[in-house]
Amino acid sequence: MRAAKVAAAPGDKWLLLERDEAPVALGYSKLILVTGARERLLPFEGWTLPGVTGAGGLQALVKGGMPMRGERIVVAGSGPLLLAVADTAPMSAP
Repeated sequence: MRAAKVAAAPGDKWLLLERDEAPVALGYSKLILVTGARERLLPFEGWTLPGVTGAGGLQALVKGGMPMRGERIVVAGSGPLLLAVADTAPMSAP
C-alpha cells in the first residue's frame, strides 16, 4: 500500500486508512512506527559557503553517487543522524 494516511484506530489491532480518498480497513498483529529523522540545521558561521551541507544533504549526495573518495569530510554536531551519515561517507585509505 502506498500514499496512505492513518485516519483512525477504530479498535484493537485495526487501522482505518485513507488512500486515494477511499477508506481502507487494515488489521495487523504487530505495528511498528517509523517516524523518520528530521534534520535541524542551526545557522553557524560559514554555513552558506560552497561545499557546506547538513548531515542529511551529505547523506543524499553520497547515496546519489557523488564521488567523495579522497575528499576531506568533517561531520560535526550531535544527534543520531550524524552517526548514520559518518558510516555512509566513504573513508580514504591512509
